Amino acid sequence: MDTLTELDKYLSEDSKMSLKGMATTLAINFGIAFGIFLIFSVLRPNHSLVYAPRYKYAKKNAQPPAISNGIFSWFKPVMHTDEETLIAMIGYDAVMFIRFMRMLRQLLYKMTAVGILIMIINIVATSYTGEWPPATGVDFLSISTINYYDGKFHSDGNLGWYWAHSVGSWIVSAFLLQALFSNYRDYIKLRRNYFDSEDYQKSLHSRTLLVFDIPAALQSDEALADWAMRLKFKYPIQQVHIGRRDDQLAKYVEEHENAVRKLENTLSAHLQEREKLDSAKRPMKRIGGHFFGTCGGRKVDAIDHYTQQIQTLSKEINILRSNMMTNKPTSYGWISFQQPLHAHEAVQTISQIDLQELMTLGIAHHPRVMLAPQPKDIIFGNLSMNLHLRRSKRIVGVVLFYTFVFLFFIPSTLLSAFTNVKDLARMIPDGDRFVKENSTFVSLLASWGSPIIMALFFFILPKILRLLSQQQGYLTRTSVDRQVLSKLYIFFIVNHLLVFTIASTLVAMYSQIHNAVQGNQTLTAQKFFSTMAKNLTQVAKNISDVSTYWVNYVSLKGLGVIMDLAQIFALITITLRKLFMNPSPRQLQEFTRPSPFDYALFYNILIFFFTIGLVYSVIAPLVLPFTLIYFLLATMVFKYLLMYVFTTEVDTGGQIWRVLVNRLLVSSILFQVVMILVLNFKGATGPAYAMIPLPIFTVLFKLYCRHRFDPNVYYIQENEEQQRTFYIFNKARQDLQTRFGDPAFLSELPIPMVHDRVRHLLPKIYGAQSSRSSNEVHASKVTRRKTVRRMATIKVTQQEMQFQSVTEQELEKDESTEGVKGLYKFDQDDDDDEQQLRETAVAAPKATPVATPRAAVTTPPSKRFSKKHNVTLDEYAPTRPLIQHDEDEYEDSMYASALGKPAETHGEGDAFELDERSKPARSHRN
Repeated sequence: MDTLTELDKYLSEDSKMSLKGMATTLAINFGIAFGIFLIFSVLRPNHSLVYAPRYKYAKKNAQPPAISNGIFSWFKPVMHTDEETLIAMIGYDAVMFIRFMRMLRQLLYKMTAVGILIMIINIVATSYTGEWPPATGVDFLSISTINYYDGKFHSDGNLGWYWAHSVGSWIVSAFLLQALFSNYRDYIKLRRNYFDSEDYQKSLHSRTLLVFDIPAALQSDEALADWAMRLKFKYPIQQVHIGRRDDQLAKYVEEHENAVRKLENTLSAHLQEREKLDSAKRPMKRIGGHFFGTCGGRKVDAIDHYTQQIQTLSKEINILRSNMMTNKPTSYGWISFQQPLHAHEAVQTISQIDLQELMTLGIAHHPRVMLAPQPKDIIFGNLSMNLHLRRSKRIVGVVLFYTFVFLFFIPSTLLSAFTNVKDLARMIPDGDRFVKENSTFVSLLASWGSPIIMALFFFILPKILRLLSQQQGYLTRTSVDRQVLSKLYIFFIVNHLLVFTIASTLVAMYSQIHNAVQGNQTLTAQKFFSTMAKNLTQVAKNISDVSTYWVNYVSLKGLGVIMDLAQIFALITITLRKLFMNPSPRQLQEFTRPSPFDYALFYNILIFFFTIGLVYSVIAPLVLPFTLIYFLLATMVFKYLLMYVFTTEVDTGGQIWRVLVNRLLVSSILFQVVMILVLNFKGATGPAYAMIPLPIFTVLFKLYCRHRFDPNVYYIQENEEQQRTFYIFNKARQDLQTRFGDPAFLSELPIPMVHDRVRHLLPKIYGAQSSRSSNEVHASKVTRRKTVRRMATIKVTQQEMQFQSVTEQELEKDESTEGVKGLYKFDQDDDDDEQQLRETAVAAPKATPVATPRAAVTTPPSKRFSKKHNVTLDEYAPTRPLIQHDEDEYEDSMYASALGKPAETHGEGDAFELDERSKPARSHRN
């Protein structure tokens, strides 16, 4: 007897439980979401620290609109702020995120309409070819119940109904490709606007090249300049600088900052008992212990220990910084030009030079060149890594990642068992009776257990993948973000869409066959697989049945979106730390600063949920309305969060778009392949074969976009009629070695911070007889931002120790520029002092030659990238000197103070923040 003939009664019971569990879960999620929304509405007007930190820190021209205290008053600015205003307010990357959400939401509108039609067809087809009236549940809305009755699929039924699913797959795929094509064109416009923007044209990094993997023969300013001269760039170079780095100094700077923070935390906790300071026990610290300092070693006075550590490290750091120019040059350097267009032209020139022509320059190994990232985006520890080590680390990182992905098959399979608790329970004695008696509990466990565990794990996963990507030697933080997004996507698709769905399907299949075996007959592996081979249509049915899990998961994440809006975790964390952990003044200031937006994590969530909706859009269209509801909520919530709560650390002008497009195309191919397999399992070979061209068309679409759009993404492209505004900067302000120098050399060492009300207790704590107070003005070496600090100086062990005191009012805003993170906390354009900025803006008239650096700069807009254009201007003749000097020399204040002599005079320079498409000098542009 066929072992699947008795499955019907089990499937009927399972459908009832699945429907009950899904309905209960949706009701609970809706109730919790509504309650959290009420909490947000009540708390938002009085907790701007949590719900609107950007408003305090944004520039005047980038502040979000003020919101009144009404419960729904935040809807209006979020709904009615146009995109042009948003670009000035939150930047291009944030606008790209909103555009991407909007594109997916609009796609889901169309896909849901198609899905509703397919659901109607499924109902009608089931009424003619399947069981009718259908069993309790939602299975009759999917493809699984067509030609399905008596517990199995009947291949002699009407297979013509499946043409609707084949046509639906074509329509959904066409919607996706059309949306990508339209938004790709809009992305090109956004990139051009980014290149033309005042911020980009004025920035130093937009006109600088990063040269890395430099061979030892070129590791000097003169040798690198000579190599660049032989490349015969069209435009003259202004400055060449080879990088310098001291790993020991970087280590000391990091240890110094950690010691300062630990001293601040220790003093903050100790000075809370200032009334009992004489009798209070001084804090102790165990050093030299084992097991993270929990046992062994010896105890020392924590305040004295950290103070001595700070003094020792400060002395070592000052010595190393004073000898900076004696450090060995590194394998990276910088080449700057007068205008961004010149730097872009230079990169294209290098990418188009033939390999044989490069060999004539007399150097076996040539450096790699790319448009320079923003200084605050650079990971300097990876930048100095040699080529072979970087390649080795990337190979090891790839091996470790895929090993982790495949090893996670085991917990992922176990996790999928939660969706089939009822099936697992039936495999144990009296399990079937337990399932019947506790149907509500089993349904809730199946609906909530796995999504909650998965959500908790995914909170940790991005941090693991980010650490792995950083160790692979990528040069910038934004490139690490793109790598994290790529890894997250692979992990999600492999482990939580494919493996999870397949494992759930096999568990259900095994349980069904096991319970259908009659009497005490042993179920052998041979019989199991032979039965499965005869009933592949049951596998297709179980794949669609797993869609109820994804409905529960998407609805749970909809609850998560509301929690993101309410910032529950941030609110609880800040409140508990303030009440019970005695945060230091520095930590209190940092609480007020908006957190950076994790683009990699949130992009991956959007793509993953859209992929779920896409894969099940035709198989089980019930998933689509819930996915659409999630995107409707996400559009409002994330737009509010980007406007008022989070900030973008480095604005790349939407570089990540190509990564997003590639992932969506992979998801599209996955959807098409799954549909072909499902229809083939159903025996509908005609509809299945009709879909075979779809993956081919998708690949061809990718190739077309790469040829049609991508060349306009990387570099400045200018029409002949277009005019551009150019800027001339003060050389001392724009010096390469200051702006692109290693933060270990340039960062301001943090000074321990205490509250002003306890400053008078410092002499008593250190046993000093007296202290000296003064107000000092500090200016950042990079941004020139000035701050005034109240300093208290005491003598500790024959050395002076400085502390800065802050008032209660100063705790409300973080103005510190100390430490590596504080070096680029305030952009250089924040300074509005005309005397310091000294910039001149001029419009470029048509066909006007470029003038000298001290004059107003104009550049002929026509044919700037044409290799056939004959340049007749002497200023740009290839025979002119490559490095252009000015008559007036300048001093670099940082290095003049460190070395006691004027800094070397070069030209001025800067660079551009593009995708980390590092280019070998012999490679061709993609």
